[in-house]
Amino acid sequence: MPAIVDLSGIRFGRLIAVRLAARAGKHTFWNCSCDCGATSIARSNNLRRGHTKSCGCLDRELRAHWNEVRGAAAQEKRQAEAARALGRLKESNHD
Repeated sequence: MPAIVDLSGIRFGRLIAVRLAARAGKHTFWNCSCDCGATSIARSNNLRRGHTKSCGCLDRELRAHWNEVRGAAAQEKRQAEAARALGRLKESNHD
């Protein structure tokens, strides 16, 4: 088996590799500490390639942001459609 690359103390996005967690076949797993305070276990190649950047908090934050943006955009669209409908209604009442 190839030698284990020591990742302890190295930052990967919001995660810092703390210590080796396990080795399963050719895969190495690391206990990581996240900036949000949570801990997680991540595969070393996912850390090194940038596929794992947080314990999951980053994904939750991005989803909340996008839901907020999409919700606001949808609300603005509904308000604009209602204003146009109201304008058409007022025009038809003047005829």
